[in-house]
Amino acid sequence: MRNKSLDIAFVASGDPRIDTFGNVASGGTGPIQRLAEVLASKGHEVTIYGGTHTARKTENKNKYDIHYLPTPNVGEPIDKWIDKIPGSEYIVRPEELSLTPGEATERLFGRLIFSKRMSNILEESSHDLVYFRDRLSAFFPSRLTLPSVFTVASPDACSFYYDKSVATHPANALLFRYKRAIERSVVSNANQTIVMNERTKQEYQSIANRISIITLGIKESSFLGPERKLEHPVILYVGRFDRNKRPELILEAFEEIREDEWELHYVGSGPQEDAVRELANNSTISECVRFYGHLPRSQVLEQMRSASIFVLPSEFESGGNVIIEAMASGCSVIASDTMGAKQLINDGETGILFDKYNTETLQSALNELIQNENRRKEIATAAYEHALENHTMDDIADKYIEIGRRAIEQQK
Repeated sequence: MRNKSLDIAFVASGDPRIDTFGNVASGGTGPIQRLAEVLASKGHEVTIYGGTHTARKTENKNKYDIHYLPTPNVGEPIDKWIDKIPGSEYIVRPEELSLTPGEATERLFGRLIFSKRMSNILEESSHDLVYFRDRLSAFFPSRLTLPSVFTVASPDACSFYYDKSVATHPANALLFRYKRAIERSVVSNANQTIVMNERTKQEYQSIANRISIITLGIKESSFLGPERKLEHPVILYVGRFDRNKRPELILEAFEEIREDEWELHYVGSGPQEDAVRELANNSTISECVRFYGHLPRSQVLEQMRSASIFVLPSEFESGGNVIIEAMASGCSVIASDTMGAKQLINDGETGILFDKYNTETLQSALNELIQNENRRKEIATAAYEHALENHTMDDIADKYIEIGRRAIEQQK
């Protein structure tokens, strides 16, 4: 059984805006496609199911297939209807949200329609095992007798996230309970549950059949050993510009240090981008700050490979795959002490964690690495070796398949 190849299904979100496997642009789609590619290369038969706004179709990739099922396209009509309501701009604040009201409605309820269709398809299928990564699309098929593994990809239905969720928008007080009920149902029905950090494990271990911690991984081709790295005096941020990621904190800390030969590079976009750009233009280090906007993944890796220090100052992180990418690119990583960063970084050894509620500790960590080249390279080397040992896609895929085989044995 341990060496037997398996017929595996991956069920994606069912949201056509996310299930863009031809042009991977989301954290949810990327891990699914990378796992599918590696497992297929190991001899398993792999099928991905996703959503589309067009007719049902199939794409043949290298060694695996993607089946797209139609899902209702209601987001745009809802947004047009809301725009006609007087005063709607004061109720809805899309600049603070990642979705418009129409997109959110489609995502919350359209995925359940996709989920029901998936349940019917999987019930008639010959798959040995199914992996879920989205609570809504997993809701109905997780109740089947087909062995299943559910990955908690987002913590936004965990109790510890409630206050932050409501602070983002009051409507989340209701949406949180809806998502929480759905997710707890999936966790209790799945044979195995995967989470990305210890705090989330504590949230679900009382209702999960079996629960394991597995972080994300990256391809070995993305790794760049310290001996090959051409280090430049650059501090790098990669991510969304929003209130959670807090990219402006790096600028404020860097301005206090004022090292002329060093530069601060920003990669990404989001609702707070203009505010950070204005802050940079009005600072005393404006000539040392560069903004690159949103870049393709290949160019993001190029930025990491040339930077010396990578900083992620988020208020909240569940996983933080960008940390692993920075480690694999030979960067010294500084990150706020979120649950995700704590899972990935051994403080003082493979990176530096700073108190997310005390920005002076960020300035101190940044100054330490700028001033001490040996310390910087020591951390970068240890981080690279740690990533290579624990976070390659091959290693992560082996862990997923091991847990999948456990799910099959449980179901028997």
